[in-house]
Amino acid sequence: MQEIDCVQYTIEANQIWITYPGQIQYFNPTGIKGYFLAIDKDYFNNILHMQMDPSVFGDHAPLLFHLPEVKHMLFQSILQLFELEWNADKRTFLLEQYLAIFLTHIQDLVLLSQVNERYDVRTNKLLALVEEHYAEQWAAHQYAAEIGLSVKRMNEVLVQTTSATVTQHVHRR
Repeated sequence: MQEIDCVQYTIEANQIWITYPGQIQYFNPTGIKGYFLAIDKDYFNNILHMQMDPSVFGDHAPLLFHLPEVKHMLFQSILQLFELEWNADKRTFLLEQYLAIFLTHIQDLVLLSQVNERYDVRTNKLLALVEEHYAEQWAAHQYAAEIGLSVKRMNEVLVQTTSATVTQHVHRR
C-alpha cells in the first residue's frame, strides 16, 4: 500500500508509478521488490518538457502504467544498466541517457487512467508552489494569486484532490 497526496493506492506487480515533484508520497517498502527512482525536480521537468510526449505525462498525476510480460526484459535491462552505472562510475551523462530511454519506453505502455479521476490540473501547480515557497511562509492568498483563484476555490480544489488545504500542505512540508 502507498499513499500519494493523502489518497491510498495498492502497489501490485508489474506497475510503474510516476509522482510529480511536490506530491507527497509515502510507502512502506517492506515486502516489496522493485525499484524506486528519485529524480531532481528541475531535471525531471526538463526531460519531460524537452523529450517526452506531453499527452502521456500530462497533468493527471499520479500516473500508473501497466508493464506487460513482453516488456519485462526490456525494462529489467534498462534498470540493470542504471544500477550498474550508479554502483560504479556514476557518470551523469550515461545515467541521463538511461533515464531518457526509460521514460521513452514508458510512453509506449498503457496508462491506467482510473488512478485518480478527480485530480485537478491546478493541483500540480499549487503543490509545486508549496515546494518552492514553504520556507518563505507565504500566506494562502499568495498561492491563490499565483494560479488565479480565490483562496476559497484554491482550497476546494486542493481538498477535493488531496484532502488537505494549502496551509496544511505547507505545515506538512
